[in-house]
Amino acid sequence: MRSLLSVRQVANILGSCIATVRRYAASGKLAYVRIGNRLRFDPSVVAAFLDSRSSE
Repeated sequence: MRSLLSVRQVANILGSCIATVRRYAASGKLAYVRIGNRLRFDPSVVAAFLDSRSSE
């Protein structure tokens, strides 16, 4: 089983702030899984999101 990324880890990968990652998740631009009250992200989904952002 792969480990999921936290909001902070995704923010570091994207080079953005935590609020931006939460905004992407809330708007549906970045898929996430809620575990308790925390958001977690699949690394492959984050990589695909990053690829799509760089091709714009």
